[in-house]
Amino acid sequence: MRCLVRRSPTAGPASAQPDPSLRRLRTAASLMALLMLAMAWNNPAGAQPETSWLTGPALHRALAEETTIAWGGIPLGDALESLARRHRVAVVLDRRVDPTRTLALEGTLSLRDVFLNAARIYSEKHATEGVLPRPAEPLAVAFFGPVVYVGPTQAAQSLRTVAEHRRDEMRQVSAAKRSRLVRSLASRWDEATEPRQLVADLAKEAGVALENADAIPHDLWPAASLPALPWCDRLTLILGQFDLTFAVSPDGGRLQLRPIAADDLTLARTYPAGADAEATAAAYREKAPQAQVQVQGNQIVIRGRLEDHEAASGKAPSPAPASSPSAPGIDQYSLKINELPLRAVLEYLQRNLKLEMQIDEAALQAAGLSLDRRISFQVENVSLDELLNAAVKPAGLTAKRDGQKVRIAPAN
Repeated sequence: MRCLVRRSPTAGPASAQPDPSLRRLRTAASLMALLMLAMAWNNPAGAQPETSWLTGPALHRALAEETTIAWGGIPLGDALESLARRHRVAVVLDRRVDPTRTLALEGTLSLRDVFLNAARIYSEKHATEGVLPRPAEPLAVAFFGPVVYVGPTQAAQSLRTVAEHRRDEMRQVSAAKRSRLVRSLASRWDEATEPRQLVADLAKEAGVALENADAIPHDLWPAASLPALPWCDRLTLILGQFDLTFAVSPDGGRLQLRPIAADDLTLARTYPAGADAEATAAAYREKAPQAQVQVQGNQIVIRGRLEDHEAASGKAPSPAPASSPSAPGIDQYSLKINELPLRAVLEYLQRNLKLEMQIDEAALQAAGLSLDRRISFQVENVSLDELLNAAVKPAGLTAKRDGQKVRIAPAN
């Protein structure tokens, strides 16, 4: 299993809708290519490697940058892991999603739209009747602060709204306790960690007594690390994967877990009606068509998800524009190969980099050389010619390129 990623900055907006046609590949300066072997979604035993995750404007720019990908039947877990590590964007894949189910996606689009299209294509392939061993739940994506959450559609669509309810409630807790309940910290845990223990640790951090930890079923999670999130958001991110949320007593001393209720899925907020209440309400309905909008006296009451309120009020998070494209230059590639047949590597590079491989099979046979030899090598930020020669050198070959044509022959 292999995954090729090329990255190029663009000035396109991060909020652009997914492009079903997956725009054509294009060349830009400082392009990066990454060829990755298949990896297990669960990391080896031990702590998750530390990553400096992007947050704030840097994260918005990363989500707006265009990325060229070629996923041919790659497991969802591997795809998300490669995106997270390569772009330093923290990703949470819900525990209820099977990370081994595959998807195929090729083209150039913003990183934000890569996530959205991955969820869409996964759902189209695996969430239909007749899929074996059983249909999966449709997936959706929530951009939850500095974290990209991928999970069942209902959970993804309600995540930010449930979190907003809990934040509102934290503001009602006594001032002496409130600061701990909204404190932002990064988090990490080791392989095979119990989510029940994660919640217990959060309760201890905030100095609250956890009353019903057994509401969380036994489970073991892979190692992970996340950027700084408020205490209440960290708790929401864990509990939501069990369809749970929480309540903190008014004095801030007790923490009780409970199922997510219907009231948690919408927010009711009031807005000024202005001189013409009906016209104002109509404008809100147009901006947030999925929300309930009612005129009550000189106010407008909107009931909907947090995203509906952001759309209606025009206060949706506004991602920073992507960096302007760099001046034209030489494409650069990073590649790591571990014990793969050279033939398979060359075929993959040929297909994804639009090369024409011209192999002198007779000369190879006469020299006792073979493209079936397994090779290992690693290069970073090298030219295409350097990449090709690094690939064939372990097999005793050379690569001479003329445009898109590459001649492979014995080194001697």
